[in-house]
Amino acid sequence: MFKHFKIKLLAIIVVATLVSVGFQVNNHTREIITPVLSFMLKDYEIEKKILVMLENSKIKPEIPTVPAMTDSFSTPVENYTIQKNYGWYYNANTKKQEFSPGIYLSVSKNSLVKSVMGGTVNSISGEKDSRNITIKHGDNLYSHYKGLKEVLIEEDSPINKGEVLGKSSDYLYFELKSEEGPLNPVTIFN
Repeated sequence: MFKHFKIKLLAIIVVATLVSVGFQVNNHTREIITPVLSFMLKDYEIEKKILVMLENSKIKPEIPTVPAMTDSFSTPVENYTIQKNYGWYYNANTKKQEFSPGIYLSVSKNSLVKSVMGGTVNSISGEKDSRNITIKHGDNLYSHYKGLKEVLIEEDSPINKGEVLGKSSDYLYFELKSEEGPLNPVTIFN
């Protein structure tokens, strides 16, 4: 039984690879692959079988999130609307799947941008209306703020949670990362 599972899994991996390559090659290949996939998903109920298999095996896809100590974080701005969330999305301009390691927020111009946690200002960079600030927190955790039109702090200065870093333009990009890569900051914004 385990041998058949390995063969089926290998076949699924090969098909998934061919489909992803096919979608990236050109529209003609996409026109061929789309009806075949629709037929397989509809007539063979592959989607249901995969869902049942995942449910039975208790495998849940994991997206790295902020550590459970969310009470030690605060939001970087008061009033915002999430414009683009963390994670994979389809970019209509490039016509490809892309990954956003942070969150884009729509904010009012001149919103006060605050540190989500205490730490030290690691770097300040960027140009006139799009300044960037990176803060190093304990446990090799970094927060990155992009889209500031005015910076009110200096590099290497200590920062407290909730301390004002600067003023925003009409958007703010916020990213949180550890040594292992970007973290989903959704728990901060809930």
